[in-house]
Amino acid sequence: MEEFQLFGSWGSLAPWQEFFEGLPFWLWPSHIEEALNTVTAKSAGRDFFSPAKGIVVHHSAMVGPSSFLRPPILLGANCVVGSSCEVKGSILMDGATVAHLNYVGDSVLGSASHLGAGAVLSNLRLDGQSARIQLPSGPQHTDLRKLGAFLGDGAQVGCNSVLQPGTVLGRGASVHPCLAFGDFLPADAVASRPERPTISVKKSTRAEKGSGPRGADR
Repeated sequence: MEEFQLFGSWGSLAPWQEFFEGLPFWLWPSHIEEALNTVTAKSAGRDFFSPAKGIVVHHSAMVGPSSFLRPPILLGANCVVGSSCEVKGSILMDGATVAHLNYVGDSVLGSASHLGAGAVLSNLRLDGQSARIQLPSGPQHTDLRKLGAFLGDGAQVGCNSVLQPGTVLGRGASVHPCLAFGDFLPADAVASRPERPTISVKKSTRAEKGSGPRGADR
């Protein structure tokens, strides 16, 4: 799977395009620090600045209150990291939005991709094993202990969903709210719950017990 199938124009991040295009896209997060040492914020032009070592941000990007950027980080033009988020070791391409109350670890978010409130891009397997990247041909083992998710341009993740390590969403793909997903989702596909919740009326137990002394049916 070539990276251009997930990501189109590099836009404002074009100064780093040549560096990353020589690597499989799932290795990009682990090479951000090297990329930022190769092309610094200063050499990328006046549109970028570096608020701390290992972090490069476009001047048009917005970072909300109580959010934490853990280097290395690369934020493109018009990115939004809303309030109370943590972004670690990741690339956000132009227009990517991390709404609020999110965790994004070791991931790449394509242009105009979006995370709803509370969505989490997990980067560590519970069993401690190395991560697998989910590809159309099937999962492929990596030697990476930490690996997040990869969202193609325009992909969306609903509120309170969790993408497991190595998840890949194609361009325009969507994951519905409150869903745990850990697979490859093709372009424009939708991952949703197979069934809607069953709604029923709860029967009153107090009425069946009669009207005994108050507190007798604690």
